[in-house]
Amino acid sequence: MKISSLIEDARRYVVGYYEDDDEQYVHWLEEDWLSYVKMAIGIVTLADQSAFTKVMDIELVEGSVQEIPDECKTLKAVRGVKDERGVITHRVRKRASNTLKLPAISRPLCKSITKSNSDYVVKSYALDDDDDRIIVVEPPVPAGVTGLLTISCYSPPTVETEDDDIELTQAQQTAVFELVLYYAWGVDIEDTANRERSNTHWEHAMTLLKVINDADSKVLKRQARAMNGNS
Repeated sequence: MKISSLIEDARRYVVGYYEDDDEQYVHWLEEDWLSYVKMAIGIVTLADQSAFTKVMDIELVEGSVQEIPDECKTLKAVRGVKDERGVITHRVRKRASNTLKLPAISRPLCKSITKSNSDYVVKSYALDDDDDRIIVVEPPVPAGVTGLLTISCYSPPTVETEDDDIELTQAQQTAVFELVLYYAWGVDIEDTANRERSNTHWEHAMTLLKVINDADSKVLKRQARAMNGNS
């Protein structure tokens, strides 16, 4: 889905309500449309995170602290450790919480003395208590040992400019379109007709996304604003 085409379609749709083409700029600034698209995509991807969950590998580094890649927005699971053939040889047990404190992890007594890849095995992991983008593995990875930790992540597409092109199903594209219109009409929410149009597009989008609980839809709105730096 080309972002510029989506914006053009949405702009054409709302402008159709006005006889004077210049009147659209009373309600919509050019730069606002990209913001609407970003929030709309955020809602669609959050509503069906399983469709945007990817499997990726983390290269193990020395010590217990392993950082989650930026493209991974939410860690879903640690699947296991791969060997040099790319095969997951064993599963990793999840600890309930990180009982290892980071200041202590780098101390020499906490480091393993294992020297070869074949001897080292990650037995368990936990997310750091203070930073959920850090995986703490036990035992720590020894110096000189390499390996891949395979994880599953919620990794939604990112949109930076109108020139971006992202992959969505037809249903997801339709939901994004409805949500863009929801935000567009919502700019002039004091106008009764526009408020009703905005709410109608929101309801259409929630139906497409199979979100039937009002509380869940409100959570989606908040999360989408937070994802895109809006309060």
